[in-house]
Amino acid sequence: MKLKSTGMKWLRFLHLISSSIWFGGSVCAGGLAVIGIFSGNSEVFLSVVPVIPKLYSNVVFYMAIFTLIQGLIYGFFTNWGFFKYRWLLLKWILVILLIPCTAMGIIQTFTAVARVVYQGAIPGGIDNGGKALFFIACQVILMIVIIFLSIFKPGRKSSAAK
Repeated sequence: MKLKSTGMKWLRFLHLISSSIWFGGSVCAGGLAVIGIFSGNSEVFLSVVPVIPKLYSNVVFYMAIFTLIQGLIYGFFTNWGFFKYRWLLLKWILVILLIPCTAMGIIQTFTAVARVVYQGAIPGGIDNGGKALFFIACQVILMIVIIFLSIFKPGRKSSAAK
């Protein structure tokens, strides 16, 4: 069973909205991390650090799952499949790289930092959040590449050439 025109329009619409929220939430988390880590103020650090894992677990996580489900629907119920185009295969590989980057690199690191900060052991700073900041930057860069691939579809023949 393949999706018809109206179903494809809805799928594109939902995919655009959910991936935008996923990307926007990741960029916002990066901004919060920069503010918290480089402020030099322990009160700002203590205010910002706990928000980042909550942003990921309450917003980014669900939008990422919703977007991945839509990608599966694209793969199974459209003519695109999963391996028909190289750019599409590359997108799936990059999405798989995003999972450990987000789960282990960002959420786990900020949760651990927040736990130590609440015990009063760390005043904040790059030593305490640098690893998570690195993984947020990696996540945003990977997502920018995925967005580029989605828009430009490199290697795909243009419709004028068909």
